[in-house]
Amino acid sequence: IAESRCKTDRIDARILADLLRIGYLPEVYQPSARCRSWRQLVSEHRALMSDQVRFCCRARMLLSREGVLVQATDCFGKKGRASIAAAALSLQTRRQINRLIKLYDNLNEEMLEVDTQIERVAAGDRIASLLMTIDGIGALTALALRAHIGDIRRFGSPKALAAYSGLIPSLRQSAETVHHGHITRQGPSVLRWLLIQAVPHAVRTTPYLRRLYSRLCYRTSVAAAKVAVAHALIRIVWHVWTEARPYYRVAS
Repeated sequence: IAESRCKTDRIDARILADLLRIGYLPEVYQPSARCRSWRQLVSEHRALMSDQVRFCCRARMLLSREGVLVQATDCFGKKGRASIAAAALSLQTRRQINRLIKLYDNLNEEMLEVDTQIERVAAGDRIASLLMTIDGIGALTALALRAHIGDIRRFGSPKALAAYSGLIPSLRQSAETVHHGHITRQGPSVLRWLLIQAVPHAVRTTPYLRRLYSRLCYRTSVAAAKVAVAHALIRIVWHVWTEARPYYRVAS
């Protein structure tokens, strides 16, 4: 058995060597040191934001135990803090809420530092500056695209870039039967998250994306419409990047 296994390994190794020799095996992409540093910067921003959301959820849970419901969207915003200050809370709950507010404020200071660094890096990069001309894409999203895509020449078409971002429908095919399912969700999750976050601004300012969003909201659902607009955005990213020109809106 060991001899047979060894023989099979030799055969597989020779087949792989032949495929590599004739160029049938694509090379694995290795991001540059600059792209890796940008990825760390984007990850730091996302981690800080996640901590902020966690502190807000913790505060709402503590307030709900006291029968207090904060109507403000931002629990630790100006209106939210005013509601918390006016609420009748127990001493222990008040102490816990105050501690969460201090932690939240400390995170805000760190977030401002990271945001300033992201804006500075994005403004100094030519491709990121071009991507920021697309409606809905700011410094954070542009830098995330630069960091995770790296070399746009790896993707020969907008469809290839959309597939990398995981924003294309999954496909199951057997003989002549074809089933399209939910998006594949492959590739960096941060890209999908940021592109979907960019949808509300994009549909307000771009007539084409607004029509696409409205039509799909009527036919399917809001969630599916957001994913479709995010898919359209990543295709726009490919064109702006490869053509090295700012994005321009077509008159409605």
